[in-house]
Parts: sequence; C-alpha cells; structure tokens
Amino acid sequence: FGRAGRPQYDSSGEAILITNHAAMTRYLDKLVRAVPIESTFVKQLPDHLNAEIVGGTVTNIQEASTWLGYTYLYVRMLKNPLA
Repeated sequence: FGRAGRPQYDSSGEAILITNHAAMTRYLDKLVRAVPIESTFVKQLPDHLNAEIVGGTVTNIQEASTWLGYTYLYVRMLKNPLA
C-alpha cells in the first residue's frame, strides 16, 4: 500500500486492495502482523532528485533537503535509520 493524500492535513488514510483469492492470505498476513513497511525509494533517489533538479524544483542543497523531507523514505529514516 502507498500513502496517498495529504499527510500534513490528514491523520489517517484508506486503502482498497483488489487481489485474487490465492494471494489474499499473503496480504492478510501483512495486515495482521503490522510490520512496518520500509521505503525502497533510496534505490531510485538519484534519478528522482535529478528530475527535480532538471525541473527546477530543487536548485540547492537546502531545497534538496526540504524535498527529501516530504518523502516516506525520510519518515522511515527517522524511525529506523539502519533499515
């Protein structure tokens, strides 16, 4: 599941999962165990940051830091920096 919406305004979100019956137990297990979902964004970070630079959204290190602060990777790095 991803977190769509406006986390700065909304304290919760909803998700709808559509899957086949064979895969249902896999997803139910993830919901019941409530293991934190780690971000894999760091693998694509250079590409995404470069796109922000080319698009003019990020023009210096401070803006890059601010931009990174809006990501789920940042949230997970604060809670589990070694993951």
